[in-house]
Amino acid sequence: MSKVDYSNEVDYYEQGFEEEGIVSVWLGIEPLTNDEETDVLQELCGVGYYDISSQEGECFDFQDTDITSLIHNMSYSNSFIDLVVEAAKRKNINSAKWVTLQYDFNYNPEKVNRTISPDPLFIGAFPYKED
Repeated sequence: MSKVDYSNEVDYYEQGFEEEGIVSVWLGIEPLTNDEETDVLQELCGVGYYDISSQEGECFDFQDTDITSLIHNMSYSNSFIDLVVEAAKRKNINSAKWVTLQYDFNYNPEKVNRTISPDPLFIGAFPYKED
């Protein structure tokens, strides 16, 4: 849960990111802060409303980890992991310290009104299929 209440923002419910069968992926290059109250999507990525129960993440703290290892244990990852690795390589990213996935969510940074943090990096939105 975010430390700041963003629910009064005009676009909080209107960003239109919800889309069934799509997973949005962010990779963290820098270590996560010790602040367990940081809401990655709201505070760092400018997202308003999202369903927290549709989110997964993995963190290897201060250790760079190849993207496949970060994602391979995530739900439905067999259906999208190759696409994520390929998209990350196009951005010259081969490893990260942590990952956040938001399912049924087609994030578009161009729809965000707040400042987006440089980390985590949005890798893309990819189709997924339930195993």
